[in-house]
Parts: sequence; structure tokens; C-alpha cells
Amino acid sequence: MALANQDPPPKPTETDTEEVTGLQALLASFSQDALAYLELRGKLFGVEAKEAGQVYGRKGGFIVAGAISLALGYLTLLAAGIGLIGDGLDPLAQISLKNWIGGALILAAVHLLLGMILLRRGVKFKAPKDLFKYTRHEFTKEQEWLKQKKKL
Repeated sequence: MALANQDPPPKPTETDTEEVTGLQALLASFSQDALAYLELRGKLFGVEAKEAGQVYGRKGGFIVAGAISLALGYLTLLAAGIGLIGDGLDPLAQISLKNWIGGALILAAVHLLLGMILLRRGVKFKAPKDLFKYTRHEFTKEQEWLKQKKKL
């Protein structure tokens, strides 16, 4: 019951409400500016990420195509080897590469060679060094601005 004897909290004066309103306006302005800043940064990053995706997508394409070609070459070589073993086990058959086995061996060699070339090209593919150059430039400008503000 001690609460009943206490005075009610003081009512805000005009200067108090002006400070709250001014602070709210300042916070609202800051949040709008921060949101606009982040939105622009996101758009810039999206554009540059799309560019980087195309560059690295090409490198990945070479590697995937080379791996698939190597796998096909291996499987074709395996099939040709099975055919040669089968012909070699037949005592009456003469081993000749003028049938499907020779064709499979040629195809296997082509796939293996192509796969090695594509893999090598994919691994040695150099991405341009100027990826994300606009974002990096903006970050350096902001760092310089912050250093100037820190000195003041």
C-alpha cells in the first residue's frame, strides 16, 4: 500500500517531447539512409557476383566437361578391354581390331585425350584480376573517408 502514497510520475514537458520527436526523426532518417545504402551495396554486389559467376562458371564448365569425357573414355576403354579378353579366351578366334573393339579403343583414346585437354584448360584458366573492382573501389573510398573523420 506504500505505492498509493507515492506521487505520480511527472508529465513530460514540451521540451521533453521535442527531444523525443527529434530523436525519433533522427533514428528514422538514419534507418532510411542505412537501408538505401545497403540496398545499393546489394545491387552492386549482385551485378559483380553475376559477372564473377560467368567467369568461374566457364572454368567449372571446362572441368566438368573434362571429367565427363574422362569417365566416358574410361568406360569405353573398359568395354574394349572386356571384348579383347573375351576374344582372347576363345582358342579358335583370331584377335582383330577391325571390329567393334578397335572402334571402342579409338573412341576411348579420343575421349581420354579430350578429357585431359579440357581438365588442363579448366585448371589453368585464370580469372581476371579485376573482379569486384567497383566494390573494392567503394570500400577504399569509405576507408579513406573514415580515416579523415577519425582525424577530426
